[in-house]
Amino acid sequence: FYMNCFFLYWICYVMTKNKNASLWGAILFCLHPLNAEIVNQIVFSTVLLAAGTFQISLIYYDRYLRDNRKRDFVVALLCAGLSILTLETSWILPFYFLAWACLIRRINFKNAFKSVLFFLGIVLTLFVAWYFISQGNSLGGDFLKKISYFGLSSVTFLGSLIFLLFWYWQKLLIPIDVIWIYAIQPLNAIPAAICLIALVILGVLFYFFRKRFFPSLSYVFAGIWFLAGFVFLLPGSLIHPDAGLIIEPYWFYVGSMGFFMLGALLLCELKQK
Repeated sequence: FYMNCFFLYWICYVMTKNKNASLWGAILFCLHPLNAEIVNQIVFSTVLLAAGTFQISLIYYDRYLRDNRKRDFVVALLCAGLSILTLETSWILPFYFLAWACLIRRINFKNAFKSVLFFLGIVLTLFVAWYFISQGNSLGGDFLKKISYFGLSSVTFLGSLIFLLFWYWQKLLIPIDVIWIYAIQPLNAIPAAICLIALVILGVLFYFFRKRFFPSLSYVFAGIWFLAGFVFLLPGSLIHPDAGLIIEPYWFYVGSMGFFMLGALLLCELKQK
């Protein structure tokens, strides 16, 4: 876990070029109560290992982009493979790498995409193998059956997912009464519609004020890192349909690092002002 914090410091420092702001971002990540259970339960050592190899892979991928040394690329590829095989939440690693190349190292999209093709190949190979081993049940009929189990409309289903999303965001900002597995019964139409409208309003506000409050591409990258982690909420929430829709914070352990990257960038901005 401390290695994860150290690697997060490195990522923040590459983005901000400010040691103090990067240190505070890493310290806040280290102290945040949402991470306590991951450290306390040995079963979650896989989460820490996957995150660590994920971060090491990014470090060497960045070195490859900077110095164009093949050995750095090989190390990045090996660590990425370890991370992807350790935990399924690492399957979006190529997307993070693509965003890093385009937004942090300012490489054009075509060359950046070429640089992540091998990483994407690892994910696709594992994805296809997993599909055939499970005979498609995890991706096809079983997934749809779980959605139909609730008998929900698209509005009530999406609204319930957004409610879970807001719960997690709230715990990041105000970490009081953190529940490790949070379960809800699907929302009715009106509360679900309110959640959808609230998310749309946040999106519109972000669009109009993005240049004022997020002038740097580093902010965009940190925001993408944070939001991309929630792709696992859709399949994860349906793991135990008999218990309702659920959310477990460890799904977003790597994604939550983006929240603390944003914190480091904001601290850097405050210091400059």
